[in-house]
Amino acid sequence: MPDRHGWTALIGAVASVVLGRLFGLIELYVLGAALAAAVATSWVLVRRRPPEFEVRRRPRPAVVTAGQPARVELHVVNAGRRPSSHVQLWEPVGGRGGAPMQIGRLDPGHSASAAYRIPTARRGVVTLGPMWVERRDLFGLASRTTPVGGAAEVLVLPEIVTVPAPSAGGAGQLGTHLRMKAFGQTGGEFHSMRLYQPGDDLRRINWKATARSSDLIVTETEPDGLRRCTVVLDTEGHDEASFERAVTIAASLVAAACSARLNTRFRAPGVAIEGTDVEGATLRYLARVEAGSASPLGAGTGSSHDHLGVVVIVAAAPDGSIERSARGDASPTDSIVLVTTRTAPSGTAFDLDGTTIDGFRQVWSDLISGRGTAT
Repeated sequence: MPDRHGWTALIGAVASVVLGRLFGLIELYVLGAALAAAVATSWVLVRRRPPEFEVRRRPRPAVVTAGQPARVELHVVNAGRRPSSHVQLWEPVGGRGGAPMQIGRLDPGHSASAAYRIPTARRGVVTLGPMWVERRDLFGLASRTTPVGGAAEVLVLPEIVTVPAPSAGGAGQLGTHLRMKAFGQTGGEFHSMRLYQPGDDLRRINWKATARSSDLIVTETEPDGLRRCTVVLDTEGHDEASFERAVTIAASLVAAACSARLNTRFRAPGVAIEGTDVEGATLRYLARVEAGSASPLGAGTGSSHDHLGVVVIVAAAPDGSIERSARGDASPTDSIVLVTTRTAPSGTAFDLDGTTIDGFRQVWSDLISGRGTAT
C-alpha cells in the first residue's frame, strides 16, 4: 500500500485537482493526474507476487550459555523460478529489536548470507523471525511487507560456575561427615578377613571361614563412597535476583555432579529429571523455568538405602514446603545441604549462604575441600 511519501503524493494530487478547478488551470489537472497515476503504478508494482525466499538460520555456537558471545548465521535462498529484485529484510530478534539487512538481485537458486548477534545476557528463549521482506517501488511511493521463512528459537542456557563435586574423599566437613556415615554401612567391596571383635556387626561374620577356625571370622569391607547426588530447586519465595542465583547454583551443582559421574537427579515443583541425559535435560528446563510455582515437589523413583547420597536443596529461605518435602523423601543414607539465595542461613555448617554467587562458590568449596570454615 502507499507509504508516507505515497500518501503525500495522493494528497498533492487531490489538492492539484481542486486548485485546478478553482482557478481553471489545466496544468494543475495534469499534475494531479500524474501524481495519482504514479501512486497507482507504484501500488500495482509492489502488489506483484513476492519473492520466494527460503531462510536458513544456524546459531554459533550451537549450544548457547548465558553471557557467552553468540551469533546467528543467516542464509537467504531464492527458491523461486524468477530472479528477485532488491529488497530490504528485517529479522525480529527476541521481541526487543531486530537485524536489518538488504539484498540485491538474486537469481533462482542463489543465496545471500549475513550474520547478527544474539542477546545472551540472560537465560531464556530467544525467538528469531519470522523475517519480514519489504518491497518498494522505484519512486518510493508504495511498499509491501510480507513474512517469510517462519520463526526459530534459540535456547539460552543458564550460566554455570565451576564448583567441585561432592565427595566422600574430600577434606572438608562434608567429606568427613560422609566418611563417618560410610563406616556405619556394611560396605560394598571385599577388603580382608579378621577375628571378630566385640561390637562388630554380626552380619559380617563369615560362617564358612568360621567353620574352619576355632574363632569367629569377620569379613572386612571397604566403606562405600558417595554414589548419588540430588539437586532440588525451590521456585517459591524469590525475588528476581535471588531466583536467577538459585537457577545458576542449581545448574552448576548438576553439572559438577554429572562430571564426577555421580548418579545425578534433579527435582523441582512438578519436575523430576534422572537418567542418561540429566545435565542436558536439567539445563533445558532451567533455561525456561520461572519463579513462583506452587506445585508440589516432583516425584522421583525414590532414594536408595544402599549407598551414600547427598541432597542439595536450593531455596530462597530456610524451612520452605519444598525443603520439608525433600527432607522427608530423603533416605537415612542421604546427607542434606541447604543453600539459601535470598536470606542468609543461620543454622548448621551444612546450611550455606547463596546470596551472592562468589560467596556461594567460596563456602561450597570450603565445605568440600576444607580450605576454610563453612558458615
